Amino acid sequence: MTRARQAPAIPDGVTALELDAPVIPGAYVKRWVEFLAARGVAPDHVLERTGLTVEALRDPALLISQRTSAQAWFNGLALARDPAIGLEFGLSLQPTAHGWVGIAIVTAASVRAALEVVDQFGALRAGPWQFRWSEQGATARFQVDERIPLGPLRPSLLQVVLGAFCRFAEIIVDPHAVAEMAIDVIDPVPAHHARFADRLPQLQQAERTEIRFPAAWLDRAMPLRDPVAHREAVGVLQHERAALMSDDPVDRIRALLAAPRHRFPSLDDAASQLGMSSRSLRRHLRARGTVFRELRDEARHRHAATLLMSSMLTIDEIADALGYARTTVFLRAFRRWSGTSPTAYRHRMQHLGPRRPG
Repeated sequence: MTRARQAPAIPDGVTALELDAPVIPGAYVKRWVEFLAARGVAPDHVLERTGLTVEALRDPALLISQRTSAQAWFNGLALARDPAIGLEFGLSLQPTAHGWVGIAIVTAASVRAALEVVDQFGALRAGPWQFRWSEQGATARFQVDERIPLGPLRPSLLQVVLGAFCRFAEIIVDPHAVAEMAIDVIDPVPAHHARFADRLPQLQQAERTEIRFPAAWLDRAMPLRDPVAHREAVGVLQHERAALMSDDPVDRIRALLAAPRHRFPSLDDAASQLGMSSRSLRRHLRARGTVFRELRDEARHRHAATLLMSSMLTIDEIADALGYARTTVFLRAFRRWSGTSPTAYRHRMQHLGPRRPG
């Protein structure tokens, strides 16, 4: 049993994470809590000072701020007392841990197309990081820059990024792809790197963090390519990005419908929450060639897909969560949206992240 300890506050060097916008999937913290629980760390201790509960983390649509995410990470580091835990956690992440970004990456047609997904939508999951990639002759380079000062959290969080990248390489290129990779890191190479020598390339300290791999990989076909699932994932990400970056009423409605605390309000309620009259909202939507009902159905579709992909809820429970009085109505609606049944969709999406070959 884990002895209760007071989790420390985020140190001064990290309070620069002042971004309180809910942009980080709660699924990351959920997996962090589960990862530590398997090592005997009590979930409630990991969540101290975050305002989160284990129950709240069960919502696949939950979004949290970077500051909340950083607090949970700092708590876990202090409680686990394992300097290698960042690498181990990153290497443990399945593609679906990154939500729709992960799905869009692994279902892309080629490695190049997967990196283009990172270009377009990586900022939705990258938090304090900025990712850039380039092709220079026979070498491709993936650069990782610190966008927001992380202070003492940087080394461990960077190890998560590097571990996750290597995990993707195992899945989309080859289980032994790391043998063809090289990594420069801005911090001193940790001694515990040797514990993962079979899954990580050699590391060396340099002026910037960069992952290098053969440019020939870029045109490799992805083993899990799926144009239908890819189109679905990209569509969801386009709406998510628009909602975060736009003042347009339609995008604001999409953001409102996507927020867990505002799920599927009526048009009158939505207009009130946006600070406008129902008539004005109808006029804005009509000018954009849509109506509130279509946007609400679109949001239900995205949330249904998220629940089918990331939760253990039954089809009846998902129908209820979406506000349908009868499951049969949900089944008809989902087939209209996706051209398949919820059960078939769940099976396809949950099999996109295979286990690492032994």
